[in-house]
Amino acid sequence: MLRTDITKLESFYGASYILLPDEKKRRNCINPKNFNDNKCFLYSFIIGKHIKDIKKHPEDISILKKYEKNINQSTLNYPVTID
Repeated sequence: MLRTDITKLESFYGASYILLPDEKKRRNCINPKNFNDNKCFLYSFIIGKHIKDIKKHPEDISILKKYEKNINQSTLNYPVTID
């Protein structure tokens, strides 16, 4: 049996903070609060990599800034597109 699925891909990209519904019950979504830049992809990566070091408020950008300098961003263009 051969199964073929065809899906239209709508291009989208990560840009800035979006308030998600019911944040109190949600425990598996990384949602950094970056209001002034388009680096949500970078901040999500940092949170994922350093989640054990970041005990409280991993969505707080001021906490994440200290880890930003340790990541090679030379090939990233913000906002990061999904291609």
